[in-house]
Amino acid sequence: MNETVIRFDCHGDQLIGILHSSPTVYKNLGVVIVVGGPQYRVGSHRQFTIMARDFAAAGYPTLRFDYRGMGDSEGEFKGFECIDDDIDAAISALLREESGLDGIVLWGLCDAASACLIYGNKKDERVKGMILANPWVRTVSGEAKAYLKHYYLKRIFQKSFWDKVFFGSSDLSVMVSDLKTTVQSVFLKNNGSKITRSFLDKMIKGIEAFNSPILLLISGNDLTAQEFIGLKQSEKKWSNILDEGQIEWFFMDDADHTFSSHGDLCCVMSRCTEWLSDKY
Repeated sequence: MNETVIRFDCHGDQLIGILHSSPTVYKNLGVVIVVGGPQYRVGSHRQFTIMARDFAAAGYPTLRFDYRGMGDSEGEFKGFECIDDDIDAAISALLREESGLDGIVLWGLCDAASACLIYGNKKDERVKGMILANPWVRTVSGEAKAYLKHYYLKRIFQKSFWDKVFFGSSDLSVMVSDLKTTVQSVFLKNNGSKITRSFLDKMIKGIEAFNSPILLLISGNDLTAQEFIGLKQSEKKWSNILDEGQIEWFFMDDADHTFSSHGDLCCVMSRCTEWLSDKY
């Protein structure tokens, strides 16, 4: 397998990426891994390095890169809502290095998945699909709902929780106070502010504008994923668009946010390469 450091320009700043390709197997589709977190191109537990090598071994040339202000790239970090130009530059770089490609698929985790959906607004014909893992849709109210449902409700049915309460190893007043704050947050309407939900509006507009296949990877053991599911369940517009035929779902009940176990990461990669083969 070939792994090459490449540099490419984004509005005068030099971005750094690692290009992975196979000298023996070649498909006409590439993968651009957009890194979220914020973190740099290696990823948690070397996740993106492993994934890029697996994609390349399956014949899909893959670029993982640091967007501006992260890792070894130049420039100012402006947040995941403002990396359209970085993604555009990375796509151009991959297609320039691998001239035989007909297009690319974007892969993103967490707020990088959200950034990919926001990029959908550009209607970039080079992007033939997206693979998105546990998209970030956090608001104060959404986080509280997920925490209440997937933490507190589980805890009150656990014997260990009541043992701590009755035998004095936990401060009941503190727990009650935390629960009260969480419940209050569920009904918080973001104080009327549009700022906290502005990126959600950009995401849903991106889904509406993007007419190519999307694969959603959802972890069962992850609050971020549960917030995404909760948004779909609570808002009709999200529910309608996420049920459209071009979007496929893949649930992993026991996986955490970054698919940190070897088995979960292998399972994710198997599904990704299978999906790519089926769609393209």
